[in-house]
Amino acid sequence: MPLPASQPRLQRRRINPEVESAARSEGYSDLQSRLLAARLLPAMISQAGSVRSAVQPGLRLLTPPDRLPNIEKAARRIARAILHNERVLISADHDGDGVSSGSILHIAMTSAFGGDPQLIRMQTTDRLTEGYGVTDAYIRRVCDSGGQAPQLIITADQGSSDAAVIDRLARARVDTVVLDHHGVPAEGPPAAAVAVVNPLLAGSRYTDVHIAGCAVSWLAMCAVRRELLAAGRPVPPVQFMASLLDLCAIGVTTDATSFGASINNRAFVSYGLELANRSGHRACWDAFRSTVDASRRSSRITEADIGWSLGAQLNAAGRLGSAMPGFEFLTTQDPAHARTLLALLGQENSKRRAVEAELKDQAFAIAEEQVASGAHALVVALENGHQGVIGIIASRLMARFGRPATCLCPKQNHPALYAGSVRSFPGFHARDALARVTEVRAPGCIVAFGGHPGAAGYSSPRDRLADFHVAFEAEARDQLPEFMIGPWIDVENVSSPVAPSLAILDEIAGLEPFGREFELPTFATRARIARAKAIGDGTHLSLTLAPENGGAVFDAVWFNARQTAEDPLPIDGLNQVATFAYSISENMFRGNRSAQAQIRAVVAA
Repeated sequence: MPLPASQPRLQRRRINPEVESAARSEGYSDLQSRLLAARLLPAMISQAGSVRSAVQPGLRLLTPPDRLPNIEKAARRIARAILHNERVLISADHDGDGVSSGSILHIAMTSAFGGDPQLIRMQTTDRLTEGYGVTDAYIRRVCDSGGQAPQLIITADQGSSDAAVIDRLARARVDTVVLDHHGVPAEGPPAAAVAVVNPLLAGSRYTDVHIAGCAVSWLAMCAVRRELLAAGRPVPPVQFMASLLDLCAIGVTTDATSFGASINNRAFVSYGLELANRSGHRACWDAFRSTVDASRRSSRITEADIGWSLGAQLNAAGRLGSAMPGFEFLTTQDPAHARTLLALLGQENSKRRAVEAELKDQAFAIAEEQVASGAHALVVALENGHQGVIGIIASRLMARFGRPATCLCPKQNHPALYAGSVRSFPGFHARDALARVTEVRAPGCIVAFGGHPGAAGYSSPRDRLADFHVAFEAEARDQLPEFMIGPWIDVENVSSPVAPSLAILDEIAGLEPFGREFELPTFATRARIARAKAIGDGTHLSLTLAPENGGAVFDAVWFNARQTAEDPLPIDGLNQVATFAYSISENMFRGNRSAQAQIRAVVAA
């Protein structure tokens, strides 16, 4: 069977020769220098002082918290609540960033600062019944369901777009401190909040706009510690605050913030991973490490494990129901309870996969029709969809078809509205596109929205779907030239094939952490298939590849090469020549460590 026609284009990364030269001068290998020259911004090197410090920055390079707007005012109000035993509600978003943000706040305020755990509560919002942010439905559930209302609400990873609700809370004599990193509405942040701490605020001196919500929460707690210390309150040494950065690493990684443009994010994740790999540091990591060890390789936790495994499980709970089991998992000190909660999160993730699988083919079929008609953007409405997975499906659509994609479904408890999720890539700012759609191109076709450059969410009247579709497509056509449309894979700009080996694997590992805008390397080589064998359930292939230019022959695995074991092989057979895009990963089998090439795409010669 010939290779499919809808093959991605392989796009070689651009090389900055100055970065390559600087990396070599600091002792990086030729391959490492080449990889860094395709990822590292010169401004990052200038800020860090060296290539090595930019790749793996220490905590001394973190931007000081006092540069965040309104942080001193926020810290004073939170410190006052702790000192005077006020009732506090931490209101956290329902994703991995929100749960880790809430965990940092709760641990710091209770375990470190002596706040009463009975008075300081943490509650995530409910994606399905309450929507995103501090909504009226959320406030009714957590404040009006019996007991005394909080005197202070601290938002975690949300709140910047919730002016109306925060204004009503202020009139009810409930103070709000907003800790967030999402885009700020054109009309400004909530004026009724005691303080809004967000690096995206106008006039912010915190120049790193890429930090996650958990980082804002952590920086706020550093400022609160300073306020309490000044007030004479006994507080633990600053090392305790650093010990919370393993939780920060979760939010930074799962929220797909930039690893290529932020010294802070690289520092948070580098140090956080070091903590996560310390036995006994936190019960959640000991539980998670056992699953990593049992699954495929050594027990060292990497950012990939957080992003693809732990993060998926934390997010799944909030997608299908309550995200609170994720908070309990991250904060429990009981190893047995941590293992139980991790199993529960795994079950929720399995349910999420089943829901996604049921809807994905339907979404792809709709998208294929739009692509065939020449669409620059995808607008896929699933009348039987599920709010918990539309973001994932939008991601799948974007990756498969190489276009900004939005997936919508009827909004629970709001039959006249769709809930929508957008996923995009550099060159098309998801949140700003929604702003222009509803403010300029089709006023009123969106009733609420928020998000980031790469991901955004919104609510839209169902009877305005056609207007929204036209406006979103027009926005994509204005922003994206034709050559940026279609699926692609960024591959390394190296002169000769890179065969998998432990030495190569270690060279790559020396550049960690990897993440958005500092991706794991993908290599490409034109090669002949010398051997092909179906493995596993028959949908995967084991290949032996012989590079055409005489490079070393190497083995590779192609996962999900075909949908079922009965389908024809997606290759013509032995001796077929094609260009193979592949990554190199670690494989651990019966105690033996090896390097393995994993096929990401095959492009006909």
